[in-house]
Parts: sequence; structure tokens; C-alpha cells
Amino acid sequence: MKHAPQDVELEIVSQFNGAPASTLAESHPLVRAAQAVLQREYGRKPVHVRLGASVPITAVFKEMLGVDTLMFGYNLPDEDVHAPNEFFRLSSIGEGTRGWALLLDELSRFPVEAFNKP
Repeated sequence: MKHAPQDVELEIVSQFNGAPASTLAESHPLVRAAQAVLQREYGRKPVHVRLGASVPITAVFKEMLGVDTLMFGYNLPDEDVHAPNEFFRLSSIGEGTRGWALLLDELSRFPVEAFNKP
């Protein structure tokens, strides 16, 4: 291999297949409910973003339970999640608690069948 020093043999063995990335279409009821809550709370339309991280349990929920997962967090980009200098604003705790309550209320407005669409 071109990255191994001469006289060194490099073998890469994959022991696990990893977890597939998780994403939801903007038309999914979870996304629509989250957008409605965030727009109501902050007065502007939220932006649907994809992050580079994966959360393996989302694939397990989808495979074993047949349900999708929404990532609905209140950390901000400058808080350096999982870094040595990570922090979380105390004000986000109240915003998140209120947001989750509003999200559950908003989700209750969708018929169960809306969540079973591919």
C-alpha cells in the first residue's frame, strides 16, 4: 500500500458494519412538527440541516421497531459538543423543556397513519 512504509504490511479488518446514517424528509410528520414548533418559538422558519454524526440507536429503532427518530436538540454550534471545552447554556434547558412539550403537542395533531408512510 502506498501509505505503509516499505517492508511494512498493512491489513485493515472491519469487525463491524457500522450504523447507517439517519435522515428524514422535510415532509415527514416529525420534521413538520419540529418546524412548526421552532417557527412559533423563534419567529422564523428553521433550516433543515444534516450533521456528520451518526447515532446508531436510530437505526436500531427503525429496524426493530419500525419507527423513525427525530434529533431535536437545543445545543448551539459554539458549544463544542463532545470537545474538551464543551458547555451548554443554562437558558437552553428551559427552551428545550418548553420545545419538547410543544413538539409532543404538535405531534398529537397528526394521524397515526402519517407516521407509517415510507
